[in-house]
Amino acid sequence: MFQYDPGTSALLGALLIISGGILFLWSFIFLLSLYRILNTLSPSNRTIKPANVFLLLIPVFNSFYQFIVVVRVSISLKNEFISRGMPSPAEPMLKEGLIAAVLTLFIIFYTYLPLSIVPGVIGYMLYLHKLNRLIKIFMPAEDNYQLKFEFDKF
Repeated sequence: MFQYDPGTSALLGALLIISGGILFLWSFIFLLSLYRILNTLSPSNRTIKPANVFLLLIPVFNSFYQFIVVVRVSISLKNEFISRGMPSPAEPMLKEGLIAAVLTLFIIFYTYLPLSIVPGVIGYMLYLHKLNRLIKIFMPAEDNYQLKFEFDKF
């Protein structure tokens, strides 16, 4: 039969705290990147304030609000393309963002499965990578050069 082992419980608790801290840190870095991306867009083209992305740090609320953020970022990107007279994809980054948001729901509904976090994290990493590549189109040339120069130093 099952016998309680305080050592195993303490180890599992420590692993849960460490993995939760890593997930929170990754989420915060992701939100800072999303904030920077929205700040790059013209204020008149934004459909969401950059600071509102930090509402995604609120547990449970974030499971619904992430879909709103993804849709509004896509609309903001499309507005930016149109205002600059550039050819625009029909719904820039909408499909990728929605896939990442759906994958993230695994974290909420399957909390007790340790590997349930992996699809959501990978989905948002791919979403952020594509957003960063896309946003370089809108950055002034000197900012692009500065980012490249700083990256080359490391």
